[in-house]
Amino acid sequence: MSPSSKLLNRIRRLNRSGPAKPRIDGGRSERLAQWPALSRAEALSRWRAWFTAQGWSPFQFQFDAWEAFGRGESGLIAVATGSGKTYAALGGPLVQLMSQPPRIHGESLSILYISPLKALARDIAQAIAKPVDDLGWPVEIGLRTGDTSAILRRRFKERLPHVLVTTPESLAILLTDRGWQDRMRGLQAILLDEWHELIGTKRGSLLELTIARLRSVATGARVWALSATIENLDLAAAVAVGSGPTTIVKADVPRHVRVRSILPASITRCPWLGYSGLRLLVDVIDSVNPSHSTLLFTNTRSHAERWYQAIRDYRPDWGEIMALHHGSLDQEERERVEEGIKSGRLRLVVATSSLDLGVDFPRVEDVIQIGSAKSVARAIQRAGRAYHRPGEQTIVRLCPTNVMEILEASAVRAAMADGILEERAPLAKPLDVLVQFLLNSSYEDGFEPADIRRQLDRTVSFRPVTDEELAWALAFIRSGGSLSAYPEFRKVEPIDGRYRFVTPALARQHKMNIGTILAESGVTVQVRGGATLGMIDETFVAGLRPGDVIQFGGRTVSFLQLRDMTAYVKPTKEARPVMTVWNGTILPLSVPLSRYLRREIAGLKRAVEGVPPQSAEVAAFLPIARIQQGRSRIPSEKQMLVETYKTREGYHLFVYTWEGWSVNEGLGHVAAYRLARLRPNTIAVSATNYGFELLSTEPPGTCEDIAQVLTDVDHLDEDIRASLNYPELAKRAFREIARVAGLVHQGTASARKPARHLQMSASLLFDVFSRYEPDHPLIAEAYRQVSDQQLQLDRLRAVMQAIAAQELLVVPIAKLTPFAFPLFVERIRSRLSTEKFEQRLERLQREAFG
Repeated sequence: MSPSSKLLNRIRRLNRSGPAKPRIDGGRSERLAQWPALSRAEALSRWRAWFTAQGWSPFQFQFDAWEAFGRGESGLIAVATGSGKTYAALGGPLVQLMSQPPRIHGESLSILYISPLKALARDIAQAIAKPVDDLGWPVEIGLRTGDTSAILRRRFKERLPHVLVTTPESLAILLTDRGWQDRMRGLQAILLDEWHELIGTKRGSLLELTIARLRSVATGARVWALSATIENLDLAAAVAVGSGPTTIVKADVPRHVRVRSILPASITRCPWLGYSGLRLLVDVIDSVNPSHSTLLFTNTRSHAERWYQAIRDYRPDWGEIMALHHGSLDQEERERVEEGIKSGRLRLVVATSSLDLGVDFPRVEDVIQIGSAKSVARAIQRAGRAYHRPGEQTIVRLCPTNVMEILEASAVRAAMADGILEERAPLAKPLDVLVQFLLNSSYEDGFEPADIRRQLDRTVSFRPVTDEELAWALAFIRSGGSLSAYPEFRKVEPIDGRYRFVTPALARQHKMNIGTILAESGVTVQVRGGATLGMIDETFVAGLRPGDVIQFGGRTVSFLQLRDMTAYVKPTKEARPVMTVWNGTILPLSVPLSRYLRREIAGLKRAVEGVPPQSAEVAAFLPIARIQQGRSRIPSEKQMLVETYKTREGYHLFVYTWEGWSVNEGLGHVAAYRLARLRPNTIAVSATNYGFELLSTEPPGTCEDIAQVLTDVDHLDEDIRASLNYPELAKRAFREIARVAGLVHQGTASARKPARHLQMSASLLFDVFSRYEPDHPLIAEAYRQVSDQQLQLDRLRAVMQAIAAQELLVVPIAKLTPFAFPLFVERIRSRLSTEKFEQRLERLQREAFG
């Protein structure tokens, strides 16, 4: 058995211990009586000695973090991935725990470690158990996530361990249990791992509120966030800590990341559009050393399934050393894969973001990223899975899935070399999260509004909530507003000044749905009479017929039937299965990566003019750049390129911003609306991460018209609302808001509601509120979410202002250019065709470029 397996088994044994089943080595009172009498200096000395025994020398930032905790400070630890942030955060709390043992009676929880991923939580629990075991300290370690068994959850309601590793959703549930205040009153440390993954999301917003509530009881708790990839550290630290001074511990620990691209021998082998990258399958396989441990990351679960099967088909002899890992697979399978990576048994794992956050895999030597990571931070996180040790050099290989991603790879390298990271900002008082928090606080003894006000004031995101907005939220959970005629929406009533659930049934119903910010509509996949494989997208299953063969979790299975939200399958050896598809979102280019991509475009212009290419990617792209320059222009950093093209379909206008899909979609619709307003016209819009296309029945307008519609920001809000079906976009956004606010329910674990029922319920509620309460705050929240998150209006406004300062190049083209081709094909992607899209793409590419 490997060391990590032993540690994991120890954690499981500790979790099984409890008042009802004392450990064999004595009861809790006996263990506490044997607690070593250590001063803080002695405990710190032993902790440092443990580092020396591992062959390590603590970094200065680790000393700084331990001392800052000892002084009672809170803050943020920001150093490169793989540099020892975890032990920097844990050292101070563990030293304090050993020098101030918990009381025999009363609270026991001292350290709360919060992870955004279940896989990371398991990894952290093992990392804590290692020094505790080696030092012989009688510290109990618990792991509480969505994968924790019902038996262990019940035991956590009776007593908590000294150290608890959990997730934001599980913590919210723990704070609904009777007596949680007594069990957590002695808490000394709250550690927030991978903080960049949470800040700026509704999960992070709810965690802010949950921590504020927890600290209202555990008044001595200090909060420390950990991250390697946040640019705006002061704001990130303030959001984590809430109120009071913050300390930022950072260091320039050497962590060299080298970026290499897997480039085809001939640029024609790389498709001009697409996201799978399988045309470079042989090149990727040739770059894999089966004697080393390699993680191959994709951006979606569907692509992970496709790449896993393609590699298995090409190299069947690798069957025993490779595996698949993504969030829809069953828990036991995910744990088996994680253990296989750590033990070295698995040497090639195809994974998604389920493994890219902080998980410690010392044996991993190589990382391959399929497609662009779309942000610098994501690329750094994934690169950091290799040689996850301080001072080691990491090499990440980028495999472009289309020709434009070759330039993105060069942009990622340049941004990494300059130390560029993305900023993270919290959401501004999302009221649906506030409603869920109030309901979470209504269990057992409930809450007083004055306490809630004080807790809101201890956060950054919710401090701006007005007294009127809080009063509305309190009234809403009492009556449901215009839904007051329905008892299920009258959930809470003030009793003796404290808000509590009206009935136990309503309380149980809400508890089943805590954490629905993460929830996805899914169907359980189960082998008939056998094991559960995981979860599959409901809309995908709805299109299957009995006998259809699908690929799921690296297995080929035949679909039998869908019953009670379970898809029953059986193993089959039939060839040519259908790949499983999950609904997802397009990853937009981050602001820094967009800026660096524009620099790469300008570098192309110089390279075509004879300046030596600044990277291997630009050199590889040169044949395409020469085609672009020959048929049109390549813009400099101070120029904006627009191409016009006439076909039998109509008049095409291609606009290249390089600013990401969300901005391009918004700007495309605004431009189409404004041009049609100038003169009657019918205009269709399509967008990618690089630009947008307008296809019109009449000429779109003059160069002056085009410049005007792309740069006028004075009436942007009005025009974008008029150009898009804003109510429909808001209705779609409201589906998530209704779920988070507890207006629609996922059902129980054994009886999940179909997604179409949830969507119908949310749409009906949207219509009711819009008709009877047009100023309803949750309706306003839906519109604000569309503006701020989906369309990114602030970023769109900044882009339009930047265009106004650039020279506008409007170039008529006689043939499609390399820049225009992806936009041209994106529009026809959804058209019916008897050809596979990849085959049709190849034909169109040959027709356009020979």
